Amino acid sequence: MEAHPRRTRGYARAGLSRGRPCVPHRLQPYSRGIHAAAGEHRRIGAGRAARCAAPHAPDRGAGPRAGNAPSTAPRLVYTHRPRFVSPGNERAPGAPGFSARAIGLRRPQLRGSGVSGLAVLRSTAEWAARYGASGTRAVLSVGNFDGLHLGHQKILGQVIEQAEAKQGISSVITFDPHPLKVLRPGKAPPLVETMNQRMEQLAAMGLEAALVLRFDRALAALSPEEFVRGVLVQELKTAAVLVGENFRFGHRQEGTVEILTELGRRLGFSVQIVEPVVIDGEFVSSTGVRTAIAEGRVAYAARLLGRPFALTGEIIRGAGRGATVLFPTLNLAPEQELLPRVGVYATETRVEGRLYRSATNVGFRPTFDGTLLGVESHLFDFSRELTQGRLEVRFWERLRDERKFSGPAELRAQIAADLREVRDYFHRRDAAPTQPVRS
Repeated sequence: MEAHPRRTRGYARAGLSRGRPCVPHRLQPYSRGIHAAAGEHRRIGAGRAARCAAPHAPDRGAGPRAGNAPSTAPRLVYTHRPRFVSPGNERAPGAPGFSARAIGLRRPQLRGSGVSGLAVLRSTAEWAARYGASGTRAVLSVGNFDGLHLGHQKILGQVIEQAEAKQGISSVITFDPHPLKVLRPGKAPPLVETMNQRMEQLAAMGLEAALVLRFDRALAALSPEEFVRGVLVQELKTAAVLVGENFRFGHRQEGTVEILTELGRRLGFSVQIVEPVVIDGEFVSSTGVRTAIAEGRVAYAARLLGRPFALTGEIIRGAGRGATVLFPTLNLAPEQELLPRVGVYATETRVEGRLYRSATNVGFRPTFDGTLLGVESHLFDFSRELTQGRLEVRFWERLRDERKFSGPAELRAQIAADLREVRDYFHRRDAAPTQPVRS
């Protein structure tokens, strides 16, 4: 049978074979419950000046279509670089105040690897090598999944359930870099998590595989049908696709859930549209998570994520002022693109495999006329002096803005008060009958 002319042009544009419409390896070298009543809802972050740009469409996979409120109450399943401040709490190398120490941070290396049982695959060729001979079909969702918030978790929980029922491979297709970084760099949002964090969260949920496709203009040029035929059908032998109501895909986001459903009917896979998660009358979204973090509302962000927002990275040597005020700290060079608003926070810090309660300052150290934004944490019941190693800081509650004090003595008194407040916060949390989110 002769190939359809339009489809042939599309495959050629992306470097695909006419006879076997698969995506070539060169395109992807990188390898408790929430209930809400149905009604009128608005997306989290609507009506306020968001600091971050709106995400690419797959990020909104758990959101509703315009004018189409959910008909039933959604239910959550499976919760599971020093930098200069800009309006979006992000910046690029070379910007004023950028510290050279951040430039050497490692890009996550995930090619062909696994994360706690999750197979992380960077091309359709890697997928075929791992699963092709078995003939097992994929049950999957497609999206950016930045932050892996409760809406994402609801979709992926149902992916796992269906994969078990169909004896398929529970999996996701996600993209690196974020599509807007390629298509409209000026509109690309600062990401909530690194790719490593995303993979760790997927593994913790129990997903079997993640196909991380490198997003470039060749992939962006595929029409919805070309993407479905070349990737979902030909390569992954997909049995079912689960997405949110606002899911869009393909060239110029021409693909809708209606088009996906029709392609599934014609090509032999089922499509399930998953309703959004609603909290406080608002739809959970990656945009809402980013806005909450940028504004310092980390407790609210934790509700949307189902866990505290976390910064990760390498321990770096500080200026040594912590010891002068009798409260030594560990300094973090964050890998994330997004930081919480400048201020003091109640946190938990993981170092050398242990989790310590802590107080964290995100700021410029104005008492000492600092100009670079830093993240430093004082850990309770921790006395070791470390200048290297990995660090993770989990943000639970914002205490106050950063302020300039008259000198070390006044600063010391304020830090002591902050530490008492942090201890009180965790005491109240420990005494609470239920925990809203997990550590």
